[in-house]
Amino acid sequence: MKFSVGWRDWRVPGSGTTGACYCARVRLKIAFDGGSHFREGSGKSDLSTSMKNIQHIDDLIGRAVLSLGSANKLGQVHDLIVHPTNGEMVGLSVEISDQSHFLVSKEEIHSIGPDAVMVQSDQSLVPPDQSQLKAFPFARNGLVGVKVITEDGKLLGEIANVYVHIEETKSLFIYEVRSSILDKLLGHALYFPASSGCAFADDASRLVVSNDTERADRKLEAIASRLFSPSGSFNPRVSVRTVNNNTSLLT
Repeated sequence: MKFSVGWRDWRVPGSGTTGACYCARVRLKIAFDGGSHFREGSGKSDLSTSMKNIQHIDDLIGRAVLSLGSANKLGQVHDLIVHPTNGEMVGLSVEISDQSHFLVSKEEIHSIGPDAVMVQSDQSLVPPDQSQLKAFPFARNGLVGVKVITEDGKLLGEIANVYVHIEETKSLFIYEVRSSILDKLLGHALYFPASSGCAFADDASRLVVSNDTERADRKLEAIASRLFSPSGSFNPRVSVRTVNNNTSLLT
C-alpha cells in the first residue's frame, strides 16, 4: 500500500560548490507492507491495534476449556501460570466439575479464543503433582499483592493487577504496581512487563525487578503502544520529491 502524506516545506541541501540550502516544497510518499492504517498526527490506529490483544486476567478466568480432539468441555480457567522472570505465560490452571484443579502447559494450548480456550486433547490436563508447572506462581492467586522492590532496594509497591498480551507464539504479562489505591487515580501507578523480574522469593511474597522499572509507564495504553504497536515493527520507505529545479531525493 502506498499513499501520500502531503506537501511540506523543507530546507534541502543544495548541490554544487556553494553547498547552499534552499527551501523546497516536497511531497512525502510512505510505502510499507501489511494492512496497518496510518493517519498523520494520530496514533489512534496503532493504539487500538496494540491494545486489542491485551486482557485483564479476570477476563480469562472462568472461560471454558474445551478439547480440540474430542470437543469435550474439560473445565474452566482457574488461573494463569507465570514464569516470574521472563514474563511469559507457561500454562493454565483448570478447574473441573468436581472443583479439583489440573494444569495444562502452553505447548498443549491450541488457542485462546473469546469464548473458549482450546487444548489439544482430554489428556492435556495433568494433575499438579505430576506437572513441572507447580513450581511457577499463579497470576491472580500468587502474584497479586506481592511486594515489588528494585535491585537497588527501593520498594515500588505491590502488584495490584495483572494483564496478559495474547499472541499465537507466546503470551506476555504486564504488571500494574501501586503503593495505595489512590495511586491509580493520581497517575502514580506503574505499568511494566513481567520480563523486568529478576528474582521471585521462595515464599512468593516478594519480586525483585530491574532498576529501570522505576521509570516504567504510567498508563496501560502507554506500555501497550511501546511494546506492541505495529509501528515499531516495520520500516517505511520514504520518497521525497521536490518541485524546485526538478531535483529529487530518495531515502
